[in-house]
Amino acid sequence: MQRDKFFKEIENLNHPNEKLIKTHCSYCGMQCGMNLRVNTVSNKIIGVEPR
Repeated sequence: MQRDKFFKEIENLNHPNEKLIKTHCSYCGMQCGMNLRVNTVSNKIIGVEPR
């Protein structure tokens, strides 16, 4: 979960016909966690969010 500037937990929003897939970034080798937002109807990635 993300945290805002006051360290409260913020959940990623779930929208109809979308799901969040947990993965990581392999760009620099730090393996930062992120969620891919996928449209379940078109089966396409529509966004990326921090985990």
